[in-house]
Amino acid sequence: MNHPPVLFIHGIGGSAVTWQKAQILLGDYPSIVVDLPGFGKRELKSDDIVKESVDLIAQTIRSESPTGKVILVGHSYGGFLAAEIALYHPEMIERLYLIEPAGFLRQPWRAPIIADWHKRFLLRVGARLGAKLRRHTLTRLAHDPQKLSEGEAYETIYWAGRAKESNKARKALKDSTLTEKWKSERALLPPTTLLWGENDRVIPLSHGKWISEYQGIPIQVFKRTGHLLPIEDAGGIVSALKVSP
Repeated sequence: MNHPPVLFIHGIGGSAVTWQKAQILLGDYPSIVVDLPGFGKRELKSDDIVKESVDLIAQTIRSESPTGKVILVGHSYGGFLAAEIALYHPEMIERLYLIEPAGFLRQPWRAPIIADWHKRFLLRVGARLGAKLRRHTLTRLAHDPQKLSEGEAYETIYWAGRAKESNKARKALKDSTLTEKWKSERALLPPTTLLWGENDRVIPLSHGKWISEYQGIPIQVFKRTGHLLPIEDAGGIVSALKVSP
């Protein structure tokens, strides 16, 4: 029997590597990861980062899922993209898990992850200054940065700091009309669950609860975790997916 694979979509401060822990914990259950355009090993080829990303994910589902469907999991900016795909290709999604998704606006959106000057600084000299600086920066992202490996800390800072790609993604989030599009199409969308870190300081839990109430989506809260939920509690995420080989 073919199971729909889990397709993981990372956020601005990540790449396919973000999901390594979750993939290991899934064991024999099939899973797929991709680098989004402009992140990881994939270059951005156009000026429309959202369209290029959505097209990539849709093509990945067509080419790699034996059932033509996936259990779609998106984190932060990846959650925004997953929600966009659900609008245009609901037939491709068995179930949808939005982890601390960006793009559901209630008021003008701001991106407090890393200030522009800080991003440039980290790109140019941050790596040479070592672990102490990186973990100081991560205090806004993770509930307990000490739980992140040195590799996870470095990658998060590096990809969040790639100014050109990150700024295009953030502009797309700022201009998002996702809230009302989802509200109007809710009955046609796949079964959806929100997953949220209790101590998220980038997109606070209070905003997640508002999305849950406004869109009529159940929410599961993870204690002692921040905005890096895929890294901070990969086991909790895998448990929430309720899959077995």
